[in-house]
Amino acid sequence: NGAALSSAPTITATASGSIAANTAVHLQSDGTVKTATVTAPSLGSLGSVASGDSYPIGGATVYNSTTKTIVQCFKHPSDGRPYAVAGTISGTTITWGAAAEVSGGNDYDVERLSLTMDTDGTYLLIWDQQNSPYHVRYSLFTVDGTTIGTESVGSAVHGNSEATQVFNTGINEFMVFYKFSSWTRRRKGTRSGTSITWSGDAQLYSEDYVRGCYLSGPGRIILPYSSSGLKYRTFNVGGMTLHGGGNIYVPSTSWTGNASYWDMAAVTANQLVLVWHQTYNSSGSTINQLSIKTGYMGDSANTVTWGATLDAAVSGGITNSGLTVHYNSTTGKCQVSYCRQNRTGRYGKEITLSSNNSGATCTVGSEYELYYSSNSSTANTGYELGNTAAAGDDGQDAYIFYVANSGLKYKMRTAEGSSMSDENFIGFSDGTSYTNGQTATINIVGNQTTQSSLTPAEKYYIQNDGSIGTTATSKNIYAGIALTSTKLAIKA
Repeated sequence: NGAALSSAPTITATASGSIAANTAVHLQSDGTVKTATVTAPSLGSLGSVASGDSYPIGGATVYNSTTKTIVQCFKHPSDGRPYAVAGTISGTTITWGAAAEVSGGNDYDVERLSLTMDTDGTYLLIWDQQNSPYHVRYSLFTVDGTTIGTESVGSAVHGNSEATQVFNTGINEFMVFYKFSSWTRRRKGTRSGTSITWSGDAQLYSEDYVRGCYLSGPGRIILPYSSSGLKYRTFNVGGMTLHGGGNIYVPSTSWTGNASYWDMAAVTANQLVLVWHQTYNSSGSTINQLSIKTGYMGDSANTVTWGATLDAAVSGGITNSGLTVHYNSTTGKCQVSYCRQNRTGRYGKEITLSSNNSGATCTVGSEYELYYSSNSSTANTGYELGNTAAAGDDGQDAYIFYVANSGLKYKMRTAEGSSMSDENFIGFSDGTSYTNGQTATINIVGNQTTQSSLTPAEKYYIQNDGSIGTTATSKNIYAGIALTSTKLAIKA
């Protein structure tokens, strides 16, 4: 009617439940406003990836967030050849297409599969050939929907070598690490169309296998190894040089303990999470501990700055096989999967990082059960590696693991949910607390809200529980920008 709009716009609505002062609220279909309700993560049903006694033997799972497709490679039980299968995800269910052989029709007996993806969506599988002439082979293939395309097969390493892990380090560039005569060696692969040229073969250090991660910020691959504890080196991809790193975990100066198994995942271009099976404590007693560290490496650094070790309580301890970890960029969480000493099956825990930078600490959540069988013939899930991946539009996590005498299985876990979304978030209650049924005044877009411990000029997002933070959740609800340490401009 021509009257001036308020310079600090508000609305009024009936409170559904109690609402504290300066709290984020969302609008409901009946016109009332309420605070966020959190929904806990849930596990889906056990599903099958491949029938028969097939198994992954390595880190051979990739989720393509562009095509929304999860791809899994495995050793086929009938002919021992490498196969690939692709699936699409809906909630906690994966619908798999037909599995296809990716060895070019050759009679290769495979071990130690490692899968990565080039920047254009072409997949590269590396594996050991366990029959003569015992090469390390590669296969390039594409995926259309859930159909595996025609593969191109070649040799990455001649001779009796064992592949351990392959990394995509840039457009059409790969690094493969492999074992030859008890030494870890490396080669660089340059892709041109459907073939790869391998160069730069060099011996690095004495170690059985590689289970590392690539940090694109410094352009370094982090390479842990077991030697009187757990140590690491870093590999400069650009300079093709190995740098001395340092200690990750040393039990004591007088006793030579070891870490028998580990896995790691990149969190950002400069940050990683490392999990390992700590066999002994500083006194030499067997503990089979699940241990966790965060690490940070600056763009020009050759060494990692490690955080404090977090010892995660696991009843009976963990076994020395099947340990995996991955980072889910949608939820901002890591998920670790393992087998227990005192109970057959497979289990998981959620790791939460305090920040995505140097000096980050982590906390670990309660254990959840992915699979259990009281039948001894189908109880074992610890064959070398299970595989995990962040997968799906809604922050799901995928766990793929071998079950003895049953084949390759999967289980999906949903992300933590919230009743608040980017569509229904409307603003923050004013400086008054309200009880159910009262008329509440809500500061909306264009207004401000009083908060605490803000960083001026930082953007803030609504978390699942209605609090605010600088990292978006899977809901991606933008709250606003901090004007001062106590004032947030709503959706500015």
